[in-house]
Amino acid sequence: MPKKLKTEAIVLKKKNLPTKDILITVFSEDFGKIAVFAKGVKSITSRRLPHLQTANLISAIISKSNDRLYLAETTLISAFSAIKKDPRKVDLIYFMFYILDRLLPENHKEPQIYDIVKKFIVSLSKPIINPKMQLQKYLNLILYKLGYIDAEKSLSELKQTIESLTNEKIPHFIYN
Repeated sequence: MPKKLKTEAIVLKKKNLPTKDILITVFSEDFGKIAVFAKGVKSITSRRLPHLQTANLISAIISKSNDRLYLAETTLISAFSAIKKDPRKVDLIYFMFYILDRLLPENHKEPQIYDIVKKFIVSLSKPIINPKMQLQKYLNLILYKLGYIDAEKSLSELKQTIESLTNEKIPHFIYN
């Protein structure tokens, strides 16, 4: 990886650190899933903090120093605010991101999976009748492309498959 690189990424999760820093996990179109330190973003003057909300699509300049990745600059491409206004859709996004965080290896480029995830978020941001069906459709695509399944499965079957792959029970994200 060069010293500095610009990439498009989806914010999967963030972890507040005791300092003014945040450790974010992003799914980048160029690097796959990566953990990046965002130095000083919790300070009042930081313009990057609003960009680093979960499920935001950002353009980021990432630098590498001493085998660590640091977030240098960000530009918000989309906050997908329509999703964040609907608690049912928020649950689905967190469910998807939880699974991606568990299944995707770090620093492994997955351009097809990135495109599928991006299409899922865009489709979820539009008015749809059954968001759970969208989740099922895109999870089937992701697990198929990753080589974990060879036929379409129901959401409950997908959940069982994922739990068996990760050896952990998936927390309850999906509404009834």
